[in-house]
Amino acid sequence: MREFKTIFLWEWSHRMLGRFIGLAFIAPIPYFLLRRRLSPRSAASLLGIGTLIGCQGAMGWYMVKSGLDEVKVQELGGVARVSQYRLAAHLGMAFLVYASCVRLALGIGRDYKIVNGANGKGAGIGGIKEVAKSLEMLNTRTAGRMRVVVNSLTALIFLTALSGMSIAVGLVWSLDN
Repeated sequence: MREFKTIFLWEWSHRMLGRFIGLAFIAPIPYFLLRRRLSPRSAASLLGIGTLIGCQGAMGWYMVKSGLDEVKVQELGGVARVSQYRLAAHLGMAFLVYASCVRLALGIGRDYKIVNGANGKGAGIGGIKEVAKSLEMLNTRTAGRMRVVVNSLTALIFLTALSGMSIAVGLVWSLDN
């Protein structure tokens, strides 16, 4: 019973923290929309990230549900274990939420630098004086190739992390039996 109380406290705290984060993320969006402090594109991005946070919570519920199957618990000698694939999916959703927040923040920073310059005096990016030339530089073939390489590398890192985590958890759990 003591071990159950410990894991229950961890799970309960995790759920409460998730709910607080979701509420703290979503609640200010209508205020900033009404005050016209968000562009429609930023608002859509924030609502998309908010949706991902909600999906993260649903995935967490689905993951925990997999460990509460009475037949499987009896097969494992009374030890509840969640599916390592659902655990990997839960981790993957967390990565997506984090990556989306970073991408949005970097995009806002890039746009600010294009318009105002790194020093706040309208110097564009990369020392280019004009906004049009900065945008032209971002739309070159080389920049497009670099985006493809960076996105591909990011996807490979994402898949490696999820598959490695899933395999590691499966191995640890098989060693316990």
